[in-house]
Amino acid sequence: MLPLDLYLITFNCGRTIIDIKSFSQSLFQAYKGQDGLPDIISISLQEIAPIAHAFLGGSLLRPYYDAIIEAVKLAAGPRASYVEVIRHNAGMTAIVVLVKTSVMNQIQLVQTADIGVGDYGLGNKGAAGVRVFLSQNVDALDQIPLTFVSAHLAPHEDAVERRNKDWNNIVSSLVFSSGTGLSEDHAKIGDSGGNIVEAEPLLQEGNGENSAFNTSSSGIFNNYPLYFSGDLNYRASDVSPKIDDHQQFPQPVTDSSKPQHYSHLLKQDQLSRERNAGRTLHSLTEAPIEFPPTYKYDVDRYSKLTSEEPDTWYWAKHRQPSWCDRILYSSYLSTSAVKMLSYSCMPLQPSSDHRPVGLAVQLDMQRAESQSQDYKSPFSLNSQWKSQRSAARKRELVVGLGAYLGLTKEGRMILIATTIGVLGVWLVSRSLAL
Repeated sequence: MLPLDLYLITFNCGRTIIDIKSFSQSLFQAYKGQDGLPDIISISLQEIAPIAHAFLGGSLLRPYYDAIIEAVKLAAGPRASYVEVIRHNAGMTAIVVLVKTSVMNQIQLVQTADIGVGDYGLGNKGAAGVRVFLSQNVDALDQIPLTFVSAHLAPHEDAVERRNKDWNNIVSSLVFSSGTGLSEDHAKIGDSGGNIVEAEPLLQEGNGENSAFNTSSSGIFNNYPLYFSGDLNYRASDVSPKIDDHQQFPQPVTDSSKPQHYSHLLKQDQLSRERNAGRTLHSLTEAPIEFPPTYKYDVDRYSKLTSEEPDTWYWAKHRQPSWCDRILYSSYLSTSAVKMLSYSCMPLQPSSDHRPVGLAVQLDMQRAESQSQDYKSPFSLNSQWKSQRSAARKRELVVGLGAYLGLTKEGRMILIATTIGVLGVWLVSRSLAL
């Protein structure tokens, strides 16, 4: 199998439809591929939309996805044609996978999974996963599954143990199953021109008997490449900053010996500490971080600037600047199987206090397959994952409906119209009874 160039992006959208022009202009800035544009693009999205739109989904969520797809097409221009393989979400956490049209025929099967790790299992925090089975062989005997996970973990400086627990829950309850077919919204692939069209689901109901690969229920660890990205929310301090601490926050200085160079703050990174201690993100590795903190910027100050990267970084004073947005991948892969091309942040976007982050790698599929190994999952699968997610999904619909009726203009209009209608019926009934 020929090597594939992969490009993974993670971005906290700030519950707002992205600025398509701004996002497209910076989309490939973190991509340092060797030949043109990437073969596969996986985009992890956190806080993709307001809670009502995200929990109810369907047509309410579609504009937020469509803006992402449009930005990719605008960024690629005539250099490459991309088609959308799948879009999937767990509440407010989402993932979109696109491939070049030349790669589309290599996809044999797609699976999805989702879990909420917010209170009561709600998807205000959680993870959405996509597993794509690729084969460059006509008879599909050499299928290799690539697993992409988008995650959003618990916030705040002092919530390290909660974030570690979120990872535990994701490993044990984010389960891919061939018995779960794609919903109508998710069964969208592209035509030869890169346009989204309705199609038969890539993932069919059944037990995977037609697949050369065992597609029975499995978690995120399946002995093949895993890419885990998102707003993981690990901070560079265990406590919130004091009132004057912002004066020491990082600034764009090039001399690493100066105290305001971000490298000094990076030494306090919680994720590196917790990974080294074996408490989170087991069996994953990360490329060296050579970019500034990705959170939390003062969006109001940035909205008044015209330069792409100003001479001063404006931070929110009540949060420690941190590398919340990260992308990791399977540690078992050698450098001969996966070649790291670039790992960097992108310019700040108008809608968010996070910077997007991008990772570009070249994956040698043949060597990745030969290096596959039976590495044990750090946590056993939760036998109740399906019933627990189903119950949480019902709660999400209730919360989403309440939020839509109470927090959106359209919902309030429906509520007012319904109230007027009920009151009118009552008045008419009362007058007829007199």
